[in-house]
Amino acid sequence: MNKKKRIWHLASGSGRYTWRFCCMIRCFLNRAGDYTYPQFLQDIQERADAIEEVIIVPNVEVPTGKVEVLWNDDSQSECYVTDVNEVQSLLKQTSVDRWFVTDAQRDSWLEKMVFCLVSESLRWYFSFFPLFPVSRAVRIPK
Repeated sequence: MNKKKRIWHLASGSGRYTWRFCCMIRCFLNRAGDYTYPQFLQDIQERADAIEEVIIVPNVEVPTGKVEVLWNDDSQSECYVTDVNEVQSLLKQTSVDRWFVTDAQRDSWLEKMVFCLVSESLRWYFSFFPLFPVSRAVRIPK
């Protein structure tokens, strides 16, 4: 069996595992919080006095967006909503006084792609350059 081919196979295998690991990390970083829209609706009805302010951040694709709730105890909760206009009308009807709408967040292409570029570069590196260098077996004379 050709040792060079076998070592190359090990390197490409570990490159695949590195790629999978990076994808798993990316999925965990993009997770939404445990705070949901029904909880937000319940909180603005029952715990409005504990809310310091509500920030509505619309997405580029209107009317979806994110609602950030800042509590009096300096904690923060956020949830994603499908209609920010509905949230605005609900907040007008409740006793929450401090709320405002920000501009839509527009990320630069570099911010969106930096993780993908780095992980793809690592995948290419591990695919074409083996982790373990090929060493020649040294025969010891008898």
